[in-house]
Amino acid sequence: MTIRAAVLVSAILALSAANAAAQPYAYVMGQRDDPPGGENSGQQYVVVINTATNAIATRIPVGTSCNCINPDGITMSRDGSRVYVTNEVDNTVSVINTSTNTVVATIPVGEGPTAVARAYDGNRLFVLNGSGTTSVSVIDTATNTVVGTIPLGVLQARGMAINPISPRLYVSTYGSNSLLVINTTTMAVIATIPVGNLPTSVDVSGGPEAAILVANYLSNSVTVIDVATNSVEDNAPVGLNPRSVRWFPEHLRGAAVLTSSAVEFYSAVDGSLIETVPVGPNPRSMEFDSTGLKLFVANDSSVQTIDTLTFSVINTLPLDANLDGSAASITLQPAPRSPVYGPTDLTVGDFDGDGRADPTVYRGRTGEWFELLSTGGFGSFTFGAPSLRDVPVPADYDGDGRHDVAVFRSSTGEWFIAFSGGGTQYATWGSPTLGDRPVPADYDGDGKADLAVYRGSSSEWIIARSAGGTTQVTFGGGSAVGDVAIPADYDGDGQADLAVYRSTTGEWFMFGSATGPFTAQWGDPELLDVPVRGDFDGDGKFDIAVYRRLTAQWFILGTTGAITMHAWGNVGFRDIPVAADYDGDGKADLAVYRHLTGDWFMALSGGGVHSFNWGVPLLEDTPRGRGQSLN
Repeated sequence: MTIRAAVLVSAILALSAANAAAQPYAYVMGQRDDPPGGENSGQQYVVVINTATNAIATRIPVGTSCNCINPDGITMSRDGSRVYVTNEVDNTVSVINTSTNTVVATIPVGEGPTAVARAYDGNRLFVLNGSGTTSVSVIDTATNTVVGTIPLGVLQARGMAINPISPRLYVSTYGSNSLLVINTTTMAVIATIPVGNLPTSVDVSGGPEAAILVANYLSNSVTVIDVATNSVEDNAPVGLNPRSVRWFPEHLRGAAVLTSSAVEFYSAVDGSLIETVPVGPNPRSMEFDSTGLKLFVANDSSVQTIDTLTFSVINTLPLDANLDGSAASITLQPAPRSPVYGPTDLTVGDFDGDGRADPTVYRGRTGEWFELLSTGGFGSFTFGAPSLRDVPVPADYDGDGRHDVAVFRSSTGEWFIAFSGGGTQYATWGSPTLGDRPVPADYDGDGKADLAVYRGSSSEWIIARSAGGTTQVTFGGGSAVGDVAIPADYDGDGQADLAVYRSTTGEWFMFGSATGPFTAQWGDPELLDVPVRGDFDGDGKFDIAVYRRLTAQWFILGTTGAITMHAWGNVGFRDIPVAADYDGDGKADLAVYRHLTGDWFMALSGGGVHSFNWGVPLLEDTPRGRGQSLN
């Protein structure tokens, strides 16, 4: 297997330069004193930086703000067409058109707006009013008007973040040292979580192992909170005066903490310090680009770029304090995307052709695959380039009964396949800019997986059939409503059917190749349900199923209408569902991969349980790809 993989390694690396994605623009909120060196407030500018040339493209005057800590004070719309900026003294939000780099709307909000967050459906904007009668203003982004207000009932608030996959908003309270949890459906505070002293920035990751990070400025710590239980897992000591915290876009890589003089990078597994990178004076905020390969840091007098593979500063762009002000907050175009994982992302497959699924992990740091073969022994080899955002997409592309190792390069839309019987294939099928996610499956029933992508921006399925010809059809609501593609043979005719799980409502939408359209309500976003794919009753038809992260329960709706519920997993360990037929009896088995330890736990349908260790979390081993983005 090492030999077959090596054939494409040189080709994969050689294509990296030619297919590099376009560099984003950075929008930096600059706060000026008026007059310079005088009052702690004044005209605020947004400095637009071309990150390809590391040069200032233009400066956009917005409102008036204080020269304060506002690490979450600016954000980008999902499509990159608008930037939203808080003006703390004016009590307004400025809306910038990124095509013209001009202010197209100024929205009055509450007192002292300090942070802004975009709802995961993209249709609403939340603005934290952190002074006086603290509240959150809810803005309709289509009309740029306030359509609701959520009272907070606390003294001072500073940071805010939105959950990328469920209706939750998190607000750090500057005055009461707590984190408020808001249900964005009912518009009410539903929990208050104690954190450290003077909390500022907040960030939250997606995926089954989701967690919240809160930077505590005076405690010199970061509070880690489990999303499912709202319980504090750790108050981790960090450097002096942390003022911004960010998960990597692919959050299994870990998180970054901005302190008074450096960026500290921490492991997502055990919280250990990986690297410390010194930055410029009085840093205020930071933001990853969409790949996570670069981190942009806004300092008092410069914007610096950190290469997150080498952990080194590769660019420093000086700012003029009189013209640009102190860089307080930063956002990028396109904005980082929070991954939401669907069952098509699993690396598990039958690689030895014995009818049993083989536990497999993909090493996110190196692009290595590790297969634990059910026939005995294991396979390990390198196939993929993590720096180019390769997504594992194993499937039986040649119809020999064995899964082939394959990756989809999300940065370019390319596919690389290493066939189990020998030989390789390269193809371009998909767009890196239109939100395409790989959804390979046997759509034409010839026994071979077809190359296919689901285009989240337009709800299109674009399929290259192995039997010949192409198919392009619109089905689902796309990323705007949180649809996650889950193709499978739901009607038992041997052909994969189009299907999506709507993560914002818990609805399933399927179009059977033999039975036509079908809809089911099966899942609850409030309880953090995620879709699971498998034929759990062995009738040759895939069942509708979800794994409830809030309780570690499985809920299965069989094709005959039978309902089953099983408890399998552990909430506290953030287990990842990895259902598959591991014992070869034709039924999918309940199984979880323990992200924090690398352990697998299986409840076999034929009877008995099985557990073993296969994976090194510190090296970012995972049994799945990089997820389907809702942002």
